[in-house]
Amino acid sequence: MKNNSAKKKTSIKELKIFSLIFLGLAIIVMIPVLIYLFGEYGQNRTVAKINGEAVSANEFKVNLLNNSANTYSYFKQKYGVDDCAEFWTASYGGEIPIEYARKKALEAITRIKIEQAIAKQKGIVKDISYSDFLKQLEEENKARKKAVGKGKVIYGPVTYGEREFFNYLHSNIIIKLKDNLGENEFKLSEDELKKIYEATKDKSYKNPDDIKVSYLKASGVDEKGNLKSDKKAKAKTKIEQLKVWIDKGESFENLAKTQGNDGNVKIMTGDRNFDINNRRSEGEDNSKLLDTANTLKFGQISGIVEEDDGFYILKCTERKDMGYRPFDEVKSSVKSNYVDEKFGEMVAKLIKDAKIEIIEGIYKKITVR
Repeated sequence: MKNNSAKKKTSIKELKIFSLIFLGLAIIVMIPVLIYLFGEYGQNRTVAKINGEAVSANEFKVNLLNNSANTYSYFKQKYGVDDCAEFWTASYGGEIPIEYARKKALEAITRIKIEQAIAKQKGIVKDISYSDFLKQLEEENKARKKAVGKGKVIYGPVTYGEREFFNYLHSNIIIKLKDNLGENEFKLSEDELKKIYEATKDKSYKNPDDIKVSYLKASGVDEKGNLKSDKKAKAKTKIEQLKVWIDKGESFENLAKTQGNDGNVKIMTGDRNFDINNRRSEGEDNSKLLDTANTLKFGQISGIVEEDDGFYILKCTERKDMGYRPFDEVKSSVKSNYVDEKFGEMVAKLIKDAKIEIIEGIYKKITVR
């Protein structure tokens, strides 16, 4: 009996030792995971607070990545620098790309948090935490995979990335929020909408004028009269010479007759109409000609305009005012523009008054790559 009791005590002691060893190993294994989830670099770590609303590291990084392209563009245009290994941390004229990008990301997330807070106040969303967003992302992707598995048609990707779904979800929130405000705080009567229409119709609701122009054109041609790109320089030189004659009062028709075709450059004249029936197609095929025609007053002559098929000089021969789009046709646009303006003013004021707290130790460790 004593031997059995001693063996039992030894067994229990060994079990306790084994349990402690196992627990210790488990803790060691879990330390990196805990550091990631709750530590300084974890996605759940708060990087800032906007009016008391926490901004997680992952949430901030989504906005940092959204602003990375603009950062590249800014430093390329201002300092002529391209992406390289040290791009984000190097100083250019006293500016450092990663600091610039963080600042822009903070501005973006401040706006987003304020817009989310308004949406929450209006009952459009219940939870604006990033952890709730991640749950929605997981549920959405599960639903999409399930639908695809059943052969159903879905719109958009089968699986959303974190950044794409964040932008998609927030865009939908803003649409619903503006709809809500348009029917409540920003609601206008028919008469009020008409007053706005009258005040803004010159800028926003005027139909484009019907415009007729005559043109003089110089194109490079080969010995068979076909257009050739390698004759472009000669065609440009020729049209510059013709522009001097035009400025002295020479007509398009006379120049086309006298200058004609010398084997290298073909000179021609003709007429073009830009009206409601062809503006879209002309804008796609001859956008520079249309843009130039829009700027010309009756009788005015343009400078030299380069299109794919040659060089042009235009003269406006007719310009007809086509009036305005009627109120009933654009009423929804008038309302939408008004709501956009008032919403922008609301958010701008809230941003100005926002209380922003930055946790510097986390903020300065978040990078693009």
